[in-house]
Amino acid sequence: GQPPHVLDSAGRDAQKLHEALRARLEELAELVMSEGRPGVQAHGQAETGDGATRFCAAAAPLPGESAPIGALVAVRTGAAEAFGAAELDALATLAGLTAVSLHNADLKDAQRNFFTHVTDMLVHALDSHLNYHGGHAHRVAQYANRIGRELGLEDRGLQRLHFAALLHDIGMLKLDRTQQMNPRACAKHPVLGFRMLDRIRVWKEIAPAVYHHHERWDGAGYPEALSGDAIPLDARIIALADAFDTMTSVTSYKAARTLEEAI
Repeated sequence: GQPPHVLDSAGRDAQKLHEALRARLEELAELVMSEGRPGVQAHGQAETGDGATRFCAAAAPLPGESAPIGALVAVRTGAAEAFGAAELDALATLAGLTAVSLHNADLKDAQRNFFTHVTDMLVHALDSHLNYHGGHAHRVAQYANRIGRELGLEDRGLQRLHFAALLHDIGMLKLDRTQQMNPRACAKHPVLGFRMLDRIRVWKEIAPAVYHHHERWDGAGYPEALSGDAIPLDARIIALADAFDTMTSVTSYKAARTLEEAI
C-alpha cells in the first residue's frame, strides 16, 4: 500500500512532492482496497512549498484469497492528464503479477521456516539419541561454514553445506542406542542417512554429502571407498570438520586432544 517514490531532475523537489502526495495516495490505496476494483483515479494538486504541483493517480488492488492485500499506485505529475484505458489495464495486470510474486515469496518464506525448524528438531533428537556427543552437529556445521567461506563458496553453496553438516549423522537415528559403539553398525549410518534424506525433495541436494562424509582422501573410507577429488567437496569439508570436532571434544569414551594434536 505504499506509494511509489516520485523522481524528477531535482531530488529535493521530488522528496517534497512525495511527502505532499503521500497522504492523498494512501487514501486512494485504501479506497481501491476496500472496493476491490481497478482503475480508480484521483486528480488534484499537492503543495510542496515551492507552489502547487498538479497530479493524477490511478490505483489497482493486489488480489488476495479473500480480499486485496494491498494496492499498486501509479502517479503522473505535470500536465496530469487522466490515465487511458490501456494504461489502466496494464496497471491491473501488473498488480495481478505483483500479487502472485508476493504470494510465491510468502510460500518460499514459509518453506524455509519449515525447513529450518524441522532440521533443528531432528538435530535435537539426534543429540538426545547420541548421549555421548552433545552439540556435535552444530559444531561441525560451524566449522564447515568457516571452511566453506575460506574456500570462497557462494551463499547457496554455504547454505547447502550448512544443512548437510547439521544432518551428516542423521542416519544414527536408525541405529539402536546399544549399537552406537559398534563399529560395524555405525558404518551403516551414512547409507541410512542418505536414504532418509534423498526421498525428501528439500533435502535431496544435501543427501550426497551425508552419504560420502566418511570417505577418505586415500580411498580407505566408506561406503564406496572413493578417493581424492572423486569425493564431493561438501563431503570432504564435513569430513574434516567432523574429525576435528571429534578429536577436540570431550566425550563419554575419550579425552579431548589439544588443538595442535588435532591439526
